[in-house]
Amino acid sequence: TVAVINVNPGISTTDARIAGFNAEMKAKYPNVKVLPVQYDNDSSATAASQVASDIAAHPDLSGVFATNVLSAQGAATGVQHAGKTGKVKVATFDAEPQQITFLKSNTIQLAVAQDPYQEGIDGVQQALNAANGKTVTATIGTPLVAITPANVNSANVQKYIYKSSC
Repeated sequence: TVAVINVNPGISTTDARIAGFNAEMKAKYPNVKVLPVQYDNDSSATAASQVASDIAAHPDLSGVFATNVLSAQGAATGVQHAGKTGKVKVATFDAEPQQITFLKSNTIQLAVAQDPYQEGIDGVQQALNAANGKTVTATIGTPLVAITPANVNSANVQKYIYKSSC
């Protein structure tokens, strides 16, 4: 059994993440029960409570998929409070400092992160294009990396870890 924690319905990025997660689970892991999506209203405390409740209600809970930063923090905290660190696996999006701490302590096993530096470059370039009457690119793929406890300290991964200051 796997829990899914999301911020709010109607946000295109997190809704797409859930759609992809559900499609992959259905295609490759049809025997794994995916619980209905729970919304935490961008509150890590709510996410922690939801995950702790899921663990209590589903003793076979083996994983949590959290779609954003605060959902991830809450999911990890809920797993810790339930005493299930390392037993209930947590996969998340984003890689801010608290998530990296959880990753290094094996409370989170996966953080999918974008390249924030490249996103900034792309944003400025597209704004300049628009301001100068040039063609604006409708869709730009963002580089992603899967950060795990095994590679979190790798030099190749560091640019994907979000910094609290520049």
